[in-house]
Amino acid sequence: MKLLVSGANCTLTIDGWSTLSNEPILCVCFYANESFYLVNTIGTLGLMREDKYLSTVASEQMQYVKEKFSVRSKIIVTENAAIMVLMR
Repeated sequence: MKLLVSGANCTLTIDGWSTLSNEPILCVCFYANESFYLVNTIGTLGLMREDKYLSTVASEQMQYVKEKFSVRSKIIVTENAAIMVLMR
């Protein structure tokens, strides 16, 4: 995958979901060169209620995709849940 996106600008997306057993997770994806790539799923049981935690996750994931896939995150897209709005 790195060969397909290396050097590209990307849009990082972070979205809250629930597993089949109703546990909260964050899904982190990026969009580059007209394709979406799932980067990480992060369990957030007991952690997702804090905007500072989500800001830290966003920063860490931006750094992760930069190092792992050699892409530049220019934009972060989140959902409109109240906690995500606070993170912005």
